[in-house]
Amino acid sequence: MTSENGDYILSLLPSGVYKLTFDLSGFQRVERTVTLAPTQTLPVDVVMGPAAVEETIQVVGRSADVLTQTAQVASNVSQDLVQALPTTRDINAALLLAPAVHASGPSGSYSISGSVSFENLFMVNGVTVNENLRGQANDLYIEDAIQETTIATAGVSAELGRFTGGVVNVVTKSGGNLFTGSFRDIADQRRLALAEHLRKSASRGGHSASRSPAQHHHRPAARDRADARNTRWAGRSSKDRLWFFTAGRIQTQTEGRRARRNSHSIHLHAADAPRSNSRAPTRATASHKFQGAYTKIIDKQENNTFSTTASMDLNSLENRETPQDLFTINYTGILASNLFVEGRYSQRQFTFIGSGAKSRTSSTAR
Repeated sequence: MTSENGDYILSLLPSGVYKLTFDLSGFQRVERTVTLAPTQTLPVDVVMGPAAVEETIQVVGRSADVLTQTAQVASNVSQDLVQALPTTRDINAALLLAPAVHASGPSGSYSISGSVSFENLFMVNGVTVNENLRGQANDLYIEDAIQETTIATAGVSAELGRFTGGVVNVVTKSGGNLFTGSFRDIADQRRLALAEHLRKSASRGGHSASRSPAQHHHRPAARDRADARNTRWAGRSSKDRLWFFTAGRIQTQTEGRRARRNSHSIHLHAADAPRSNSRAPTRATASHKFQGAYTKIIDKQENNTFSTTASMDLNSLENRETPQDLFTINYTGILASNLFVEGRYSQRQFTFIGSGAKSRTSSTAR
């Protein structure tokens, strides 16, 4: 039941699609299906007329991706839509689906509603992941762990701060009452070509007289390659009270590069970047909710260089590590009908280990 003025409020709701039913004896039953985006306060007002003898079913179309009935101009992109399209499935794919977003900044950085690319705010579960120099987003997430992405382009609340352009918030999954899991193996074109060759060879009776794609004499000295394996598991520890979601990715990427001065010298750049992500929302009671999330990236790079266009010789290469991690814990509670409390603690670390060329030179001015 609502108050005498018809006021009501539903708090501590996670983002998603909800079906609301308004029912009172002597009045028509009204149903509404609404989409609640992260950090959105969504008003739903209905008018209940007297009950009629005949029942009428009214179908009303709705917009699934645009936030309505709010001063904030934003788009909410679900990860199911991103995965169904031929995209990279990361935050860049969601950004390019939103209006007023243009990849017109330096190195393809994003300008939102005409802002400079470093004036935007990028968040994961409400915690900023902007890198400190150029203001771009650190990829502290796993694609299979993303639930949805909200891109706010105007009318954003000033409580967020630290932006004059747009605000992008990535929300990760939090599990449910059912235990589920998945495994994904991503192969590049070279691996697919090799698999096709083996299939054709087996169909001819297993003869291996022909050479595989990796054995042709015209194969370049270095071939770009990217392999990634993703796994995720979700479930519950206590029904309707404690859930968990965990995901991991192991990716190895190799590419061939050529030094500008010694053009005949080809070196390999290999990057091994395992990632892990876990989130454990807890709802102790209907009035209190705890959420915790932790993401870690172990990034090891061999023969890396700061600028591929300015590397003159092999002495400018480096073997470095750039580990990152993000930890956050959040509490939301309803202490009274007119008193709400919310608190968050977060910590993010980004470390450079071994950056800089292996050789050192000195010169004397005369």
